[in-house]
Amino acid sequence: EGGGEEEGERVRGAAATDGGDGRDIFEAINEAFEGREASFVELDLVHSDGPMEAEMLEQLCGSSCSSDETFTIRKGAVVVIGDRLAIGQWCIPRLLRFVKQNLNDWATCQDSSNVKQLIHLTRALLLIVADHATAWNHRKRMIRGKHIELLHEIDFINLVQTKFPKSQEVWSHRKWVVANMLKSTDDVEDFLEKEIQATARAATLYPKNYYAWTHRNLIVPQGTGSLLECSQCPNVKRRPKTFADSAG
Repeated sequence: EGGGEEEGERVRGAAATDGGDGRDIFEAINEAFEGREASFVELDLVHSDGPMEAEMLEQLCGSSCSSDETFTIRKGAVVVIGDRLAIGQWCIPRLLRFVKQNLNDWATCQDSSNVKQLIHLTRALLLIVADHATAWNHRKRMIRGKHIELLHEIDFINLVQTKFPKSQEVWSHRKWVVANMLKSTDDVEDFLEKEIQATARAATLYPKNYYAWTHRNLIVPQGTGSLLECSQCPNVKRRPKTFADSAG
């Protein structure tokens, strides 16, 4: 009985077994992002044949999750563990169908009140299909209209690249955001240092990441000597095991 109480404290919002339709999953993703003071730092697409439940989540995390971390499961599809986000692969076809059906309608609507919905639709789509150039272009338009802050977009790109570090479209969008960021920030060196760190993280995931190294070569000449020294990247190591690795 004691074990059951502990599990009840650690697992919240366990889903019904049907998992819901595409709209339900889309709303579950929005709920996961709402009210967060800090950005998610890791994204994974978790293999599952159906809606995820508490028992599966315990096996998924294994030793990579501390005993005091609280799991939140929404619609059996969206899992939040601290500052990490996971989406069950079983729900991707449903989510993809819903987002694609709605994206064009919202994108062509001129009403400014629909901007938030468009931002959410592109976010949900890019979390599962990072190479969707049209979605990134919609977000460029939202940035130009000052509906998305540049720093928030960098945080989102960082999250997407924890799962898709070799996506050409993501790196292309990052280059565009960085170019605009350099025009507006007063602390160029600090910003470029963070960009160097981002390329190092991507190189840790895939050392032969052409797009990461290309981005690094574009960034480094604009910085100071310390950035040039950092660009040698002598200490790229294998990343530590995370809960995503336990999924197999």
